Amino acid sequence: NHIRIKLLGDRTGLPPEIQKDIEDSEKNTESFDGMTICLAINYGGRDEIVRGMKKIISSGCSSDSITEEMISKYFDVPELPDIDLLIRTGGEKRLSNFMLWHAAYAEFIFTDTLWPDYNKEEFNKDITEFQHRNRRFGAVTNE
Repeated sequence: NHIRIKLLGDRTGLPPEIQKDIEDSEKNTESFDGMTICLAINYGGRDEIVRGMKKIISSGCSSDSITEEMISKYFDVPELPDIDLLIRTGGEKRLSNFMLWHAAYAEFIFTDTLWPDYNKEEFNKDITEFQHRNRRFGAVTNE
């Protein structure tokens, strides 16, 4: 299966034995090149940004050298690409503090369908809608 495991979130609030299990799982799967499963445990988007900023400050880098790319390197899973599509089930129309930095240019689809009822047909419908969108990545167009 070669599934790589990564954790999003603040590990410091977890019991030491759980922290070790997570670290062992990440280390034992770090070379796997199949799918990556990201587990969000004790995760908040704002908290991830704050923890990343603290790491940058403690690294001693100058404010002039800070770029978006550099900031991204200090997040929980720096190799995780930006989100292209975020599908929110259950009728909620908010991010709920989820991956704020990574979702900056994401396309959103909100569905009233509850997660346990969300099926392949609905997923395919949402992917088709996404494929027909004009992604601008923050650019302004003259329409």
